[in-house]
Amino acid sequence: MDVTFISSAILFRVLMPSLFAAVCVDEKSDVLKVPSATLVLIRQADVSAKEAGALKELKIVPGAKVAEGEVVGSLDDERQKLAVKTAQLNHKIAVIEANDTVAVAAAEAAVREAELEKKRLEAAASISGKTAESEVAIRLAEKTVEVAKLELSRAQKARESFSASVSNAELTRLQSILDQRTLELEKATEEKGIAALRPVVDNAAVAEQAETVERTKLLAREKQRLVDVAQVNSEIAANELESAQLMLQRRQLTAPFAGSIVAVHRQPGEWVEPGAAVFRLIALDRLRAEAMISATHVNRLKEGMPVRILSKDSAVEPVSGALAWVSDEIEPLNQQVRIWVEFDNSKVRMRPGMVVSLEIPIE
Repeated sequence: MDVTFISSAILFRVLMPSLFAAVCVDEKSDVLKVPSATLVLIRQADVSAKEAGALKELKIVPGAKVAEGEVVGSLDDERQKLAVKTAQLNHKIAVIEANDTVAVAAAEAAVREAELEKKRLEAAASISGKTAESEVAIRLAEKTVEVAKLELSRAQKARESFSASVSNAELTRLQSILDQRTLELEKATEEKGIAALRPVVDNAAVAEQAETVERTKLLAREKQRLVDVAQVNSEIAANELESAQLMLQRRQLTAPFAGSIVAVHRQPGEWVEPGAAVFRLIALDRLRAEAMISATHVNRLKEGMPVRILSKDSAVEPVSGALAWVSDEIEPLNQQVRIWVEFDNSKVRMRPGMVVSLEIPIE
């Protein structure tokens, strides 16, 4: 049989009666008295480096008090500082590009101008179309020719009836007028033919301008797309800057909570790897008393119940705490249950490792 097991069994049989007798209930005051509880730390940490590098500085020594979040040292960070500056410059460039809307405004103005020109050309095409359809000029020219022919014919008949009634000069003038009106009719006819071609030209100009409008719209969309991309790049640059700043912060050693430095494991100049402990930090402002009580009393305990903690040193005043935890598990060897009592120790009346007694008022 294992000698260790025999020794443990003998020790358990020897200590078990005293353990059960240690915890008692004062029936007069209804107080559960626990004569032995050990004080332990609630918050303690071996603070380690988050990145690899040479330890640049360390501002602490054992016994020093630090505040939560206080920077107490750092790794070599020159390269990371340059990375932060580069990220800041890239972010500034990205912000400038994202806010540069001049090109977009110019493209939108070009679209408006092209649309206005298209409307002007459409109006001109409409006018030329109506002009090409009009017969007024030809009909007017035809009427003037008819009038000129009538006047010349009347003069010729009058001359035939009475030779002195119309002079040769008058006949010549009337003939000239008829010739002129005939030429005007020919001109009106020719102009109508030309006017019939004008709508074709104007409509072609409208179609061309419509293409120009679409092209300027596409250019405006492209400019807007570039601005949208620049805005996304600005966000990416902001994330890269934040990442660079975070990496710089990760090269700093900070206190995760307020407390006292109890050990320093590294010195400036030493190389540290991620996870390597640099210093140990403890907080004494709040402590925990751990004890074992008989399972026969466990049903009378509730978390949150007030507890009085008494030091073995009479010079240390008792403090008040609260029952923080009662284990659901009963130790099979000694039929005892583990309990935790937490209390405020901001005045540092007690220290971890001390053995105290507990008084728990129960019903």
